[in-house]
Amino acid sequence: MSTSRLLALIALTALAAPVAAQDSADPAVATSEAATPEAATPEAAASAPAAVAAALTVEVLKPELDEAGQPVLDASGQPVLAFQPVEGAALLPGDEFRYHVVLDNQGPEVEAMEVALDLPAGARLLPESVTASGEAGFELGAAADPALREPLFVEMGGARVPNPLWVEAPERFDQLRVEIERIASGATATVTYHLVVR
Repeated sequence: MSTSRLLALIALTALAAPVAAQDSADPAVATSEAATPEAATPEAAASAPAAVAAALTVEVLKPELDEAGQPVLDASGQPVLAFQPVEGAALLPGDEFRYHVVLDNQGPEVEAMEVALDLPAGARLLPESVTASGEAGFELGAAADPALREPLFVEMGGARVPNPLWVEAPERFDQLRVEIERIASGATATVTYHLVVR
């Protein structure tokens, strides 16, 4: 079974507040057999085989509406909230939204695939929301400084908590780096994370 280590750079549209959510587009994935940050140049990306494709869905947490356009209420009279596709709406300060990235591998099996996902400057990551469909590791990084890598979570006092470096200065980090252990040929992997518009 063919395996290779891939470095996938996913460029997501930076969001600001208020944000035109319809500006978000499917991310472009560049893969390279040489899996080093130095290999992820525009030239390498342009010549790389397109074995893994990525698709981005953006959904915003909003009240559900009935057929008459009125909010659906729960038993206590509060609006029922649900993530809904963003269709021509702007994201406003305080809105929670989520990115759902699907990586579709139509090439040979890949191992230790690294994906760099943008963290928009106009939004704040909710670390507890970061998930992947399979075995994966999560780090914080910066596009301007490829050497800057910090774990998303650390152990403190026997508990797993968001990294204090991120809590104290989230503006230092503009990437969520995900290392996916394995994507079989013909299979997909997903990464989902929530953000709040500042």
